[in-house]
Amino acid sequence: MAQSNETFAGYIQRVRRMIHEVTANASYHSDDLIKELFNDQYRMRCNDLVVAFEGYFTDVAVTSLVANQSRYPWPPGFERLLKLELVRDDGSTIPIQRFERHEHSNRAPQSSGESYWPQYRPIGSSFVLEPAPNDDDTDALRIEYYGLPARLVADGDTLHSDFPITFASLLVYDTVVAALDTELMQENGVVKTILRLRQEFEIRWERYIDGRITSSNQVVPFVPSYNDA
Repeated sequence: MAQSNETFAGYIQRVRRMIHEVTANASYHSDDLIKELFNDQYRMRCNDLVVAFEGYFTDVAVTSLVANQSRYPWPPGFERLLKLELVRDDGSTIPIQRFERHEHSNRAPQSSGESYWPQYRPIGSSFVLEPAPNDDDTDALRIEYYGLPARLVADGDTLHSDFPITFASLLVYDTVVAALDTELMQENGVVKTILRLRQEFEIRWERYIDGRITSSNQVVPFVPSYNDA
């Protein structure tokens, strides 16, 4: 997806023009406040795109295996797992499924050529491999995951390349509404306004939880592609 060349400073200036406060001088809305509001709207819209399950904001990380170590942290910026794979020496990969074994061993079908399929299960900010690796292996795990885009900070920062340029203006309108809401709350103490803002986050929170279960994404291995000779 193409990336917009408009910078963070440009978006903030557009917001100021729409609220008729071109500069921060004698303005209720400081630059810091508008930047904070813009980032809030930006990340909420990014979350909406993720809910669409279209591969937006997908990152890839590799992790090395350590002998007899079963627990590994998720990469920085991790929000939700898309795919976890073992990387063979020849570069081929094996998808690892989520599975929590209690009594019975997880034997692989004879046709696979494997004796035991490796599995994982998430625990908080990390995951556990079963069985634990026998040897050290550099960059042997490939993690494909959704990571929320970083907040815009510097004036020259731009939106993530996955964000649709067509809807960049929507972020400006979102920020304008949020800015006017904060002014209204200050002047009139309108409780309804803060309740509405909270409700918007509440709706997105529920949608996020609905799609949070890692096991909802499954990869079916194509057995002949990784048969052991």
